Amino acid sequence: CPTMRNVSSGDLIIAALLACYLVNCFSPLRLEYDSVHYFALKDCLEHVCPPRFQAANDPHPYGYPLLLLLLSRTGLLHPFAIVLVNLLYLAGAVYFTGKLFSHMSGGGRQPLRGMERIKVGMNSRKLELGLVLLLLSYPIVKFSSYPMSEMQYLFFSCGSLYFFRLYTDRG
Repeated sequence: CPTMRNVSSGDLIIAALLACYLVNCFSPLRLEYDSVHYFALKDCLEHVCPPRFQAANDPHPYGYPLLLLLLSRTGLLHPFAIVLVNLLYLAGAVYFTGKLFSHMSGGGRQPLRGMERIKVGMNSRKLELGLVLLLLSYPIVKFSSYPMSEMQYLFFSCGSLYFFRLYTDRG
């Protein structure tokens, strides 16, 4: 369990940025063209789609509409819950990204084999700076509060890379 002595300034900045993102939970829902399609797909899953309804032939994946359907069925389909779920996905993606790159610095159980010879030099300060820049990037700031699948995609992509790295480290 980390104590306050072991917490770096970068960790505090990352925690402060994630806390600032929580403010978006209390703001009105922001909609875009794709957001409306996700809600239409959710309605098609929850109810029967009328014939020739555009969302029935939509090429969007069903992962995010299924999440919206789950929130709807549990009575939690509100802007607060949607943004909170997106922020949980974002926090998970930041966690996986940090763990993935800490393996490169030797901070994980095993450093990357190929990188040992190259001496990447990824120290914890550079890693923290990279995570802070990730959290300050325009797409993350923008899409964390939209009912869209970007944060879900980021979470599953970073998680897949991290677990692939664990798999390859084990031989």
